[in-house]
Amino acid sequence: MISVFGKHQGKGWGRVIAATLKGIAFEVWGFEKIFWINDVTNRRSTKLAQSLGFVLEESYSDNYRLGSSGTGLWFRWSMERPAGMFPGVLQGADLDYWAAPKTTEMLKVVIQAKETLDDH
Repeated sequence: MISVFGKHQGKGWGRVIAATLKGIAFEVWGFEKIFWINDVTNRRSTKLAQSLGFVLEESYSDNYRLGSSGTGLWFRWSMERPAGMFPGVLQGADLDYWAAPKTTEMLKVVIQAKETLDDH
């Protein structure tokens, strides 16, 4: 779950965070599909999901309510991996890789690998 609180809302931080996570999911991890879930009354989140290209998959109710203004009614959005995208840098890594702790060194390797791919 990501959230932007208080005085930081409405300044583009949610868009930057969401776009970055979308890029990581598709370009680094190689996910085939990602999801966005928000309370139906959260119009900013709905607008942001749509502007990033997410498509409404379903609306549903749940006993879980987010905060005091939550309704328990939710939108579930999805986005498919764009066609023709190069495989994710970490796509196909085995379970031992994912179970091991990650460090900033690992992130540097991922970034360097992506830059190498972008140069070719």
